Amino acid sequence: MILKDFIKEFVCPNTLIRLHYKSEIRGISFESANNEEPEMEWKLVDSEFANSEVIGVTDILYLNDHYSEAVNIIIKR
Repeated sequence: MILKDFIKEFVCPNTLIRLHYKSEIRGISFESANNEEPEMEWKLVDSEFANSEVIGVTDILYLNDHYSEAVNIIIKR
C-alpha cells in the first residue's frame, strides 16, 4: 500500500509521523527517511514520500528528539 493511502485509511487526523527506511547498516534496523523530524499526517499525503510503499510500522516511542511520541512508519527505499 502506498503511504498516502495508508495514512488516509489507518492514521487519525493530527498524528505526528516519522518516516524510516529499512536498513541493516551497522546493526541498526532502520534509518530516517525525513531527517528524523516528524511531520503531521496531512503534510505527508502531499509530500515527496506520498507514493512510497509502506512495508511496516515500528515502535511509537522514539527518544532521540523533542518529539518522542510519533508513529514510525517504514517505507521502501
